[in-house]
Amino acid sequence: MDERDGPTSDILRIDIEPTTIFDEVTFDPRLATFERLARQAVIRDLGYSGPFRQSELYQQRIPEIILRDGWKD
Repeated sequence: MDERDGPTSDILRIDIEPTTIFDEVTFDPRLATFERLARQAVIRDLGYSGPFRQSELYQQRIPEIILRDGWKD
């Protein structure tokens, strides 16, 4: 096959309807706002019309440690 005839890879491409396959798309909360919005735009352009949300996996939690009175160094 000549290179001008098209790709010669073993990848099988199948047209899908993204919204019927995916319930939602979840983003890493560490993404900057412009990165998240750019990715949402690309996903919408691919035909997805479902909801987006941010993952809670990397939520920053600051523990509060209460020390007893008289704590020795």
